[in-house]
Amino acid sequence: MNPVSNILSRSITLPFYRQNAGLLLFLFFLLFGTQPSLYHILTFHYALIKSVLTLDSFFFLTLGVWALYAFKVIVFITGCLKKESYDFIFGMNEIDAVKKIWYLLQMMVLLLAPALLYGMVVITIAVKENLWTGASVVLLSMIVLLFLTTYIIYLIWEKAKGLQEISKSKIILPVIIPVSLFRFCLRFIFQRQFLALLITKLLSFSIIYFFTRIESQLFENRMLWLIFITALIGHSFIIYRVFHFIEQDLGLYRNMPVKATLLLFTLFLLYCILLLPEAWALLGVAINQHNWQDYGWMLLTGPSLLLLINSLLYTEDMKMEEFLKLLFGIWIVFILFSLSKNHWLIPLICILFGTIIFLLSYRRYEKNMEVEGIE
Repeated sequence: MNPVSNILSRSITLPFYRQNAGLLLFLFFLLFGTQPSLYHILTFHYALIKSVLTLDSFFFLTLGVWALYAFKVIVFITGCLKKESYDFIFGMNEIDAVKKIWYLLQMMVLLLAPALLYGMVVITIAVKENLWTGASVVLLSMIVLLFLTTYIIYLIWEKAKGLQEISKSKIILPVIIPVSLFRFCLRFIFQRQFLALLITKLLSFSIIYFFTRIESQLFENRMLWLIFITALIGHSFIIYRVFHFIEQDLGLYRNMPVKATLLLFTLFLLYCILLLPEAWALLGVAINQHNWQDYGWMLLTGPSLLLLINSLLYTEDMKMEEFLKLLFGIWIVFILFSLSKNHWLIPLICILFGTIIFLLSYRRYEKNMEVEGIE
């Protein structure tokens, strides 16, 4: 591999996939893991691709998802270039513009690989079905998306040093005056995690709302619990970001006389607000399926499970790989609990263990971080 391509791969491509591994795994599960067999997976995606090729609404929806993913890539790269630790990468500005665009194009092919690979599958099906117009439109859309994204990154790269200076001069208010943790966390989620939040909400709301259209005799409560718990686990990367936002950007908050119980309640309230779309979708399920008891337990389970995951982050300083392993274990445990008829146990366990772990680990996590800083 060329040295420049190797640097871009190690400093941008690999960190992007490590940071977004949770989101990508969640999307992969929704697209391929909810079908009972390989035959059903192939049938589902074949029908979906035929809809993309024949219906304008499906095509523009797919194009919108690809554009959102490309926007997420642009935001990630922009965030990297604003960091002082990435100053070494500005040596690329000495390279000829044509070569520089070529290296960026190679990087974008790797970063946009999930969208491009699915697009190639769509084109293959279109050729097989002799839908040449659909194949041409999808191919053209992919080319435009790739080159447009590369050009935008090129322009950002040229001005990145100036953006870095601007970001230095704009001191974030929460770092100086940590007045309301709830407000700052909510602003952080809706401003700096908006794209990830939008994708998560569209997927989780849509798949839960699907159960409102199922006839009562075909309704399966255990499947609803499986989907709901999986959707909650899909929110975990937002929790991971919120956790590090509190501990890094709001570091002064620890020096304020705030009780751990108040912080715990604030996080619980934050996750209640975060799960309002899912609560609305579940309300539709409860009305159509006359399943009010499980609706109540699910309302409690949502923020309680997110709070438990947040509390577990205080047990040790976890990297993303370790966090994903933890999430998989949590997912397995609560899927097993959802198979029983005693669904009230799920929110009870989440609240009980989440509270105990948080109260025992919150201050200890602070001491461990201080020791590591001294060393």
